Amino acid sequence: MNAFGKKLLGVIGGVTLSITLVAGNVSAANQFDDVKKSNWAYSTVQWAIANNVVKGYPDGTFRPEKQVSESEFLMMFISAYQKVTPTKGQKHWADPVYVIAKNLNWPVNGVSNDAVGRATREQAITRGEVANIIAGANGVNLVDAAAIQYLLTNNLAAGKTGNTVAGYKGNDYLTRAEAVAFIQRVKTRGLETLKERPRFPSTPATPTPTPQVPSGIKGVQAAIEKVIAGSNTYKGYTTESSAEGMVIRSTAGKTSVAYRIPESKSASGRVISFRASETASLKLAVETLQAAGVKVPDSFVNTLQSAVKTGKDTTQKVGNYTVTVSPDPTAYDSLYIYFK
Repeated sequence: MNAFGKKLLGVIGGVTLSITLVAGNVSAANQFDDVKKSNWAYSTVQWAIANNVVKGYPDGTFRPEKQVSESEFLMMFISAYQKVTPTKGQKHWADPVYVIAKNLNWPVNGVSNDAVGRATREQAITRGEVANIIAGANGVNLVDAAAIQYLLTNNLAAGKTGNTVAGYKGNDYLTRAEAVAFIQRVKTRGLETLKERPRFPSTPATPTPTPQVPSGIKGVQAAIEKVIAGSNTYKGYTTESSAEGMVIRSTAGKTSVAYRIPESKSASGRVISFRASETASLKLAVETLQAAGVKVPDSFVNTLQSAVKTGKDTTQKVGNYTVTVSPDPTAYDSLYIYFK
Protein backbone atom coordinates (compact mmCIF):
# COMPACT_ATOMS: atom_id res chain seq x y z
CA MET A 1 0.00 0.00 0.00
CA ASN A 2 1.40 3.45 -0.88
CA ALA A 3 1.81 6.30 1.60
CA PHE A 4 -1.39 8.03 0.48
CA GLY A 5 -3.39 4.85 1.04
CA LYS A 6 -1.99 4.37 4.53
CA LYS A 7 -2.70 7.99 5.39
CA LEU A 8 -6.28 7.71 4.12
CA LEU A 9 -6.87 4.57 6.17
CA GLY A 10 -5.49 6.33 9.21
CA VAL A 11 -7.86 9.27 8.74
CA ILE A 12 -10.83 6.96 8.22
CA GLY A 13 -9.89 4.91 11.29
CA GLY A 14 -9.54 8.02 13.40
CA VAL A 15 -12.90 9.42 12.30
CA THR A 16 -14.61 6.06 12.90
CA LEU A 17 -13.15 5.73 16.39
CA SER A 18 -14.02 9.32 17.21
CA ILE A 19 -17.64 8.65 16.27
CA THR A 20 -17.54 5.46 18.28
CA LEU A 21 -16.28 7.04 21.49
CA VAL A 22 -17.97 10.42 21.37
CA ALA A 23 -21.17 10.06 19.36
CA GLY A 24 -22.00 6.39 19.14
CA ASN A 25 -25.36 4.91 18.21
CA VAL A 26 -26.27 2.73 21.20
CA SER A 27 -28.49 4.31 23.83
CA ALA A 28 -28.38 3.52 27.53
CA ALA A 29 -31.67 1.69 27.18
CA ASN A 30 -30.22 -0.76 24.68
CA GLN A 31 -28.17 -3.86 25.29
CA PHE A 32 -24.87 -4.35 23.49
CA ASP A 33 -24.96 -7.50 21.39
CA ASP A 34 -21.74 -8.76 22.98
CA VAL A 35 -22.37 -7.79 26.63
CA LYS A 36 -25.16 -10.02 27.91
CA LYS A 37 -26.51 -9.90 31.45
CA SER A 38 -24.39 -12.95 32.25
CA ASN A 39 -21.19 -11.05 31.42
CA TRP A 40 -19.19 -9.98 34.49
CA ALA A 41 -18.94 -6.46 33.07
CA TYR A 42 -22.65 -6.00 32.31
CA SER A 43 -23.57 -3.67 35.19
CA THR A 44 -20.28 -1.79 34.82
CA VAL A 45 -20.84 -1.19 31.11
CA GLN A 46 -24.42 -0.05 31.79
CA TRP A 47 -23.04 2.42 34.32
CA ALA A 48 -20.56 3.66 31.71
CA ILE A 49 -23.32 4.23 29.15
CA ALA A 50 -25.50 6.08 31.66
CA ASN A 51 -22.57 8.30 32.65
CA ASN A 52 -21.45 9.09 29.07
CA VAL A 53 -18.18 7.21 29.47
CA VAL A 54 -18.72 5.01 26.41
CA LYS A 55 -21.25 4.64 23.63
CA GLY A 56 -20.12 1.50 21.84
CA TYR A 57 -19.30 0.78 18.22
CA PRO A 58 -21.57 1.58 15.25
CA ASP A 59 -22.35 -2.13 14.78
CA GLY A 60 -24.02 -2.30 18.19
CA THR A 61 -21.13 -3.97 20.01
CA PHE A 62 -18.93 -2.89 22.91
CA ARG A 63 -16.07 -5.38 22.37
CA PRO A 64 -15.30 -5.79 26.08
CA GLU A 65 -12.19 -7.95 25.59
CA LYS A 66 -10.55 -5.66 23.03
CA GLN A 67 -7.38 -4.01 24.29
CA VAL A 68 -7.84 -0.32 24.94
CA SER A 69 -5.36 2.27 23.71
CA GLU A 70 -4.06 5.24 25.67
CA SER A 71 -6.22 7.65 23.64
CA GLU A 72 -9.34 5.52 24.17
CA PHE A 73 -8.71 5.30 27.90
CA LEU A 74 -8.21 9.05 28.18
CA MET A 75 -11.43 9.70 26.27
CA MET A 76 -13.36 7.33 28.56
CA PHE A 77 -11.76 8.63 31.76
CA ILE A 78 -12.15 12.34 31.05
CA SER A 79 -15.67 11.87 29.63
CA ALA A 80 -16.71 10.43 33.00
CA TYR A 81 -16.05 13.87 34.52
CA GLN A 82 -16.68 16.46 31.84
CA LYS A 83 -17.89 16.98 28.31
CA VAL A 84 -15.13 16.70 25.73
CA THR A 85 -15.40 19.32 22.99
CA PRO A 86 -13.37 19.80 19.78
CA THR A 87 -10.28 22.00 19.90
CA LYS A 88 -9.23 24.70 17.45
CA GLY A 89 -7.14 23.29 14.59
CA GLN A 90 -7.86 19.71 15.67
CA LYS A 91 -5.97 17.14 13.57
CA HIS A 92 -6.56 13.93 15.53
CA TRP A 93 -9.81 12.72 17.09
CA ALA A 94 -8.16 12.52 20.52
CA ASP A 95 -6.57 15.99 20.45
CA PRO A 96 -9.11 17.43 22.94
CA VAL A 97 -8.31 14.90 25.69
CA TYR A 98 -4.58 15.23 25.15
CA VAL A 99 -4.88 19.00 25.53
CA ILE A 100 -6.64 18.41 28.86
CA ALA A 101 -4.04 15.82 29.94
CA LYS A 102 -1.18 18.17 29.00
CA ASN A 103 -2.72 21.10 30.88
CA LEU A 104 -3.10 18.87 33.96
CA ASN A 105 0.49 17.60 33.63
CA TRP A 106 -0.58 13.95 33.43
CA PRO A 107 2.07 11.38 32.40
CA VAL A 108 0.76 10.34 28.98
CA ASN A 109 2.84 9.04 26.08
CA GLY A 110 0.93 10.49 23.12
CA VAL A 111 0.89 14.14 24.15
CA SER A 112 3.03 15.17 21.16
CA ASN A 113 0.74 15.95 18.21
CA ASP A 114 3.13 14.73 15.54
CA ALA A 115 3.35 11.46 13.62
CA VAL A 116 5.19 9.67 16.42
CA GLY A 117 2.91 11.00 19.13
CA ARG A 118 -0.24 10.09 17.22
CA ALA A 119 1.08 6.58 16.62
CA THR A 120 1.80 6.20 20.34
CA ARG A 121 -1.77 7.17 21.12
CA GLU A 122 -3.10 4.06 19.41
CA GLN A 123 -0.84 1.62 21.27
CA ALA A 124 -2.44 -0.59 23.93
CA ILE A 125 -2.18 0.87 27.42
CA THR A 126 -0.91 -1.16 30.38
CA ARG A 127 -2.36 -1.35 33.87
CA GLY A 128 0.79 0.37 35.13
CA GLU A 129 0.35 3.30 32.75
CA VAL A 130 -3.26 3.61 33.88
CA ALA A 131 -2.04 3.73 37.49
CA ASN A 132 0.28 6.63 36.56
CA ILE A 133 -2.61 8.56 35.00
CA ILE A 134 -5.07 7.92 37.83
CA ALA A 135 -2.51 8.88 40.45
CA GLY A 136 -1.89 12.12 38.56
CA ALA A 137 -5.62 12.78 38.30
CA ASN A 138 -5.78 12.48 42.09
CA GLY A 139 -3.24 15.28 42.41
CA VAL A 140 -0.13 13.24 43.22
CA ASN A 141 3.06 12.82 41.24
CA LEU A 142 3.88 9.12 41.46
CA VAL A 143 4.79 6.63 38.74
CA ASP A 144 5.24 2.91 38.27
CA ALA A 145 5.37 0.90 41.53
CA ALA A 146 4.70 4.01 43.65
CA ALA A 147 1.61 4.88 41.58
CA ILE A 148 0.34 1.31 41.82
CA GLN A 149 0.83 1.28 45.59
CA TYR A 150 -1.05 4.58 45.83
CA LEU A 151 -4.06 3.06 44.05
CA LEU A 152 -3.99 -0.07 46.21
CA THR A 153 -3.56 1.83 49.48
CA ASN A 154 -6.44 4.17 48.66
CA ASN A 155 -8.66 1.35 47.37
CA LEU A 156 -8.81 2.89 43.91
CA ALA A 157 -7.90 -0.40 42.25
CA ALA A 158 -7.52 -4.07 43.04
CA GLY A 159 -4.76 -6.41 42.01
CA LYS A 160 -5.34 -9.25 39.57
CA THR A 161 -3.70 -11.94 41.71
CA GLY A 162 -3.32 -10.05 44.97
CA ASN A 163 -3.42 -6.54 46.43
CA THR A 164 0.31 -6.01 46.12
CA VAL A 165 2.38 -4.20 43.52
CA ALA A 166 3.38 -7.56 42.02
CA GLY A 167 -0.19 -8.87 42.18
CA TYR A 168 -1.49 -5.75 40.43
CA LYS A 169 0.24 -6.92 37.21
CA GLY A 170 1.28 -3.50 35.94
CA ASN A 171 2.68 -4.83 32.65
CA ASP A 172 -0.61 -6.46 31.62
CA TYR A 173 -2.64 -4.69 28.97
CA LEU A 174 -6.09 -3.36 29.76
CA THR A 175 -9.30 -4.42 28.00
CA ARG A 176 -12.19 -2.06 27.32
CA ALA A 177 -14.28 -3.74 30.02
CA GLU A 178 -11.45 -3.50 32.56
CA ALA A 179 -10.92 0.15 31.65
CA VAL A 180 -14.55 0.94 32.41
CA ALA A 181 -14.30 -0.97 35.71
CA PHE A 182 -11.23 1.09 36.64
CA ILE A 183 -13.02 4.35 35.91
CA GLN A 184 -16.18 3.36 37.78
CA ARG A 185 -14.18 2.37 40.84
CA VAL A 186 -12.14 5.58 40.85
CA LYS A 187 -15.21 7.77 40.48
CA THR A 188 -17.29 5.95 43.07
CA ARG A 189 -14.41 5.80 45.57
CA GLY A 190 -14.01 9.53 45.95
CA LEU A 191 -12.36 11.22 42.95
CA GLU A 192 -14.93 13.96 42.32
CA THR A 193 -12.92 16.21 40.00
CA LEU A 194 -9.86 15.74 37.82
CA LYS A 195 -6.81 17.33 39.45
CA GLU A 196 -3.53 18.72 38.21
CA ARG A 197 -0.49 16.55 38.77
CA PRO A 198 2.20 18.37 40.81
CA ARG A 199 5.44 19.26 39.11
CA PHE A 200 7.60 17.50 41.70
CA PRO A 201 7.31 13.89 42.95
CA SER A 202 4.97 13.20 45.86
CA THR A 203 5.67 11.17 48.97
CA PRO A 204 4.99 7.48 48.16
CA ALA A 205 2.03 5.80 49.82
CA THR A 206 2.77 3.38 52.64
CA PRO A 207 1.63 -0.20 51.97
CA THR A 208 -1.29 -1.29 54.12
CA PRO A 209 -0.02 -3.57 56.91
CA THR A 210 -0.78 -7.25 56.42
CA PRO A 211 -3.83 -8.04 58.60
CA GLN A 212 -3.90 -10.84 61.13
CA VAL A 213 -6.12 -13.52 59.61
CA PRO A 214 -8.11 -15.68 62.08
CA SER A 215 -7.42 -19.42 61.92
CA GLY A 216 -11.05 -20.12 60.96
CA ILE A 217 -10.72 -17.99 57.83
CA LYS A 218 -7.36 -19.58 57.01
CA GLY A 219 -9.03 -23.00 57.19
CA VAL A 220 -11.78 -22.00 54.77
CA GLN A 221 -9.21 -20.45 52.45
CA ALA A 222 -7.07 -23.60 52.48
CA ALA A 223 -10.10 -25.77 51.67
CA ILE A 224 -11.12 -23.55 48.76
CA GLU A 225 -7.58 -23.42 47.37
CA LYS A 226 -7.63 -27.22 47.36
CA VAL A 227 -10.90 -27.16 45.40
CA ILE A 228 -9.44 -24.66 42.92
CA ALA A 229 -6.28 -26.73 42.45
CA GLY A 230 -8.30 -29.87 41.71
CA SER A 231 -10.65 -28.40 39.09
CA ASN A 232 -10.00 -27.17 35.56
CA THR A 233 -13.13 -25.04 35.89
CA TYR A 234 -11.33 -22.80 38.37
CA LYS A 235 -7.95 -22.74 36.68
CA GLY A 236 -6.30 -19.39 37.37
CA TYR A 237 -8.64 -18.52 40.25
CA THR A 238 -7.04 -16.97 43.33
CA THR A 239 -8.02 -16.34 46.95
CA GLU A 240 -7.31 -13.44 49.25
CA SER A 241 -8.01 -13.32 52.98
CA SER A 242 -8.35 -10.58 55.58
CA ALA A 243 -9.35 -10.27 59.21
CA GLU A 244 -13.01 -10.19 58.15
CA GLY A 245 -13.14 -12.99 55.60
CA MET A 246 -11.99 -14.16 52.20
CA VAL A 247 -12.63 -13.47 48.52
CA ILE A 248 -12.25 -15.75 45.52
CA ARG A 249 -11.26 -14.05 42.28
CA SER A 250 -11.69 -15.37 38.74
CA THR A 251 -8.97 -15.45 36.09
CA ALA A 252 -10.01 -11.92 35.07
CA GLY A 253 -9.28 -10.71 38.60
CA LYS A 254 -12.96 -10.16 39.35
CA THR A 255 -14.48 -11.20 42.65
CA SER A 256 -16.60 -14.33 42.17
CA VAL A 257 -17.40 -15.33 45.76
CA ALA A 258 -16.82 -13.74 49.16
CA TYR A 259 -16.95 -15.25 52.64
CA ARG A 260 -17.50 -13.13 55.74
CA ILE A 261 -17.36 -14.31 59.33
CA PRO A 262 -20.01 -13.09 61.81
CA GLU A 263 -19.23 -9.68 63.32
CA SER A 264 -20.61 -10.83 66.68
CA LYS A 265 -22.08 -13.90 68.36
CA SER A 266 -25.59 -12.84 67.39
CA ALA A 267 -24.73 -12.02 63.77
CA SER A 268 -24.82 -14.32 60.75
CA GLY A 269 -21.95 -15.53 58.63
CA ARG A 270 -22.22 -14.77 54.91
CA VAL A 271 -21.24 -16.26 51.61
CA ILE A 272 -21.84 -13.97 48.65
CA SER A 273 -21.87 -14.88 44.96
CA PHE A 274 -21.13 -11.84 42.81
CA ARG A 275 -21.61 -13.87 39.61
CA ALA A 276 -24.89 -15.56 40.52
CA SER A 277 -25.82 -16.13 36.88
CA GLU A 278 -22.74 -18.35 36.51
CA THR A 279 -22.97 -21.93 37.71
CA ALA A 280 -19.25 -21.94 38.54
CA SER A 281 -19.73 -19.10 41.03
CA LEU A 282 -22.71 -20.81 42.68
CA LYS A 283 -20.80 -24.08 43.00
CA LEU A 284 -17.93 -22.19 44.62
CA ALA A 285 -20.43 -20.63 47.01
CA VAL A 286 -21.60 -24.13 47.99
CA GLU A 287 -17.98 -25.27 48.43
CA THR A 288 -17.35 -22.22 50.64
CA LEU A 289 -20.37 -22.97 52.80
CA GLN A 290 -19.18 -26.55 53.24
CA ALA A 291 -15.66 -25.37 54.11
CA ALA A 292 -17.16 -23.04 56.73
CA GLY A 293 -18.87 -26.00 58.40
CA VAL A 294 -22.34 -25.61 56.91
CA LYS A 295 -22.93 -29.10 55.53
CA VAL A 296 -25.20 -28.29 52.62
CA PRO A 297 -25.32 -31.00 49.93
CA ASP A 298 -23.76 -30.41 46.52
CA SER A 299 -27.31 -30.23 45.14
CA PHE A 300 -27.79 -27.01 47.15
CA VAL A 301 -26.64 -25.27 43.99
CA ASN A 302 -30.13 -25.97 42.63
CA THR A 303 -31.62 -23.98 45.52
CA LEU A 304 -29.31 -21.09 44.68
CA GLN A 305 -30.22 -21.20 41.00
CA SER A 306 -33.91 -21.19 41.88
CA ALA A 307 -33.45 -18.11 44.08
CA VAL A 308 -31.62 -16.33 41.25
CA LYS A 309 -34.45 -17.18 38.86
CA THR A 310 -37.35 -16.22 41.14
CA GLY A 311 -35.69 -13.37 43.03
CA LYS A 312 -37.24 -14.63 46.26
CA ASP A 313 -35.68 -15.38 49.65
CA THR A 314 -35.69 -18.94 50.97
CA THR A 315 -34.82 -20.26 54.43
CA GLN A 316 -34.10 -23.82 55.55
CA LYS A 317 -32.43 -25.75 58.37
CA VAL A 318 -29.09 -27.42 57.59
CA GLY A 319 -27.89 -29.32 60.65
CA ASN A 320 -27.56 -26.78 63.45
CA TYR A 321 -27.63 -23.86 61.03
CA THR A 322 -30.46 -21.75 59.67
CA VAL A 323 -29.53 -20.87 56.10
CA THR A 324 -31.21 -18.01 54.23
CA VAL A 325 -30.66 -17.45 50.52
CA SER A 326 -31.37 -13.86 49.51
CA PRO A 327 -30.94 -12.34 46.01
CA ASP A 328 -29.76 -8.74 46.25
CA PRO A 329 -32.59 -6.54 44.88
CA THR A 330 -30.26 -3.61 44.22
CA ALA A 331 -27.25 -5.33 42.66
CA TYR A 332 -27.74 -7.48 39.58
CA ASP A 333 -26.08 -10.89 39.72
CA SER A 334 -25.42 -10.85 43.48
CA LEU A 335 -26.74 -13.55 45.83
CA TYR A 336 -26.33 -13.52 49.62
CA ILE A 337 -26.34 -16.69 51.73
CA TYR A 338 -26.67 -16.08 55.45
CA PHE A 339 -26.02 -18.83 57.99
CA LYS A 340 -26.44 -18.74 61.75
